[in-house]
Amino acid sequence: MVQKLQLTHMQETTDEASSFYKSEGYEQLVHTLIDLFVAGSETVSSTLAYALLFMVREQEAQDRARREIHDTIGSDKQPTLDDRQRLPFTEATAMEIQRMANVRKSAFRK
Repeated sequence: MVQKLQLTHMQETTDEASSFYKSEGYEQLVHTLIDLFVAGSETVSSTLAYALLFMVREQEAQDRARREIHDTIGSDKQPTLDDRQRLPFTEATAMEIQRMANVRKSAFRK
């Protein structure tokens, strides 16, 4: 949405002093997209690292989620988003990992 508004503003501006004017506007858009990509990558990376730590520490949860996936989907195919409703424990585990990862990060911020 931000990029769409920025593109519209870039196309409509005629003020050469504006940061949205021609190449300056495109450069601003590129920087915004890079910032969003980097921020998203960091969030995913941190959540995956915490998920691995959680699953190593909580062996019973890991075994139960693995068993639920294997019993529900089988071992010959990958789970898809359509399978989520049939995997309540696995879904709850993923949600708990995200909740705990968020709590842990904010607990250490100053």
